[in-house]
Amino acid sequence: MMEFEIAWEFAAALGLGVLIGLERQQKRGESETFAGVRTFSLVSLLGAISVYASEMSGLSWLVVPVFLAVLAVVITAYQVTAKNGDIGATTEVSVLITFFVGCICAWGHVAIAGAISVLCNVVAVTQGLVAQPGQSHRTLGCRSDTQVCHHHADRVAAGAKYKLWPRGARIYQSLQDMVDGGANCRT
Repeated sequence: MMEFEIAWEFAAALGLGVLIGLERQQKRGESETFAGVRTFSLVSLLGAISVYASEMSGLSWLVVPVFLAVLAVVITAYQVTAKNGDIGATTEVSVLITFFVGCICAWGHVAIAGAISVLCNVVAVTQGLVAQPGQSHRTLGCRSDTQVCHHHADRVAAGAKYKLWPRGARIYQSLQDMVDGGANCRT
């Protein structure tokens, strides 16, 4: 049973990395950034591997140098993109969050990691609404800001459907209320 749990944690880390990476890659379109789906997936997996290696070796500090290595890559990538005129740091911060999402999965808290991943996507898309009004509407097939918000509430509520958190949890009921309340605005 232990091997199944470890496999689940690694698979969850990989899947959540894909989730965050898909949003960031979709956001960037044709422009070149340093991170896409594969990079986010690997960074999340690296977080899970570093936690697993630290637990197996008894070296609890092992996660720190791995994180510092990821941080060095992110800082370097930001310097390169900033030279080219792109001063936004959403992708870079998302990479760091993704590393910790992988760590949280390996620590056995997949539901929390899933919630963080979805919230990371919601924040990134919301930032896109402010920066480029209308773009997220077209991408998601929504006609208003309210519909975009309900689209993301549906995503989070889907986490409850796939048992990322229990039905009795307050977050499930709050999200279900949001989704049920938003059913009227869809056309």
